[in-house]
Amino acid sequence: MNPSDSRANLSLFLASLPDAVFGSLVGKNIEIQILPLDIATAHEFVLYETGNICEGVLKILTGEDSPSNLVAFIEKDERIEEDNRSKIPELAYEIQTKIFDPVLPILKQAGFPIKEGRVPQPAPKPIPQSASRVQPP
Repeated sequence: MNPSDSRANLSLFLASLPDAVFGSLVGKNIEIQILPLDIATAHEFVLYETGNICEGVLKILTGEDSPSNLVAFIEKDERIEEDNRSKIPELAYEIQTKIFDPVLPILKQAGFPIKEGRVPQPAPKPIPQSASRVQPP
């Protein structure tokens, strides 16, 4: 989806939330409309690469999809540059911890049809061996 359209749809969803739900989110200082872009920027994604990121967040918040499918959904976006593809699991996991972990329980308690699942924690990156390190015999 076009990044502008997906951000607009996310904003429309947030604007449609009942006041009590929206108030709970504001009370926790969670800015759902801004966080996906902030997270993407922190991982060096550019604006045109954020369409499926925002759309994926929306699909999960509305109960249309499970968080466990977010990585695969983002990977389908052909606009994401090759050098950013390896960052998708880390980006998705950060969305899990900063958005889904605090927000989904609030939505579920309010009666939203939230699907179970979590974005899997990415495997730790291997630490490169230093060329100057002396290997024991």
